[in-house]
Amino acid sequence: PDGEELVGMLDLVMRSLSTAEIGFWGTREHRGNGYVTEAVVEVCRWAFTQLSVDRVEWRAEVGNHPSRAVAERAGFVMEGVLRAAIIHRGVRRDSWVGALLPSDLGLPSTAPYLPAPVTSAQ
Repeated sequence: PDGEELVGMLDLVMRSLSTAEIGFWGTREHRGNGYVTEAVVEVCRWAFTQLSVDRVEWRAEVGNHPSRAVAERAGFVMEGVLRAAIIHRGVRRDSWVGALLPSDLGLPSTAPYLPAPVTSAQ
């Protein structure tokens, strides 16, 4: 219909019991308006409250700063680099990984969470 246009895409894939992975992109003409960030937050909120998900993971090739910026604005905590975790055009590449937990959005988890103690070695 007239007046409608694609702003972006988002998918949520269950990876294991109560863990999902999110992927997203926005069209060039709509980047920088916060639409994708808002969609990511709302889809994660829905997954936490309606699907019993306790962890949403985000991954992107190291160097994909726009994707990382969206993830960080949505509240994802960067957890590190996964070596050779993505295949792009037939080449294995390293991937950033981050996660969002229900508590990051002020929501309860379906299972208790006991974080590792913070030490100087971390």
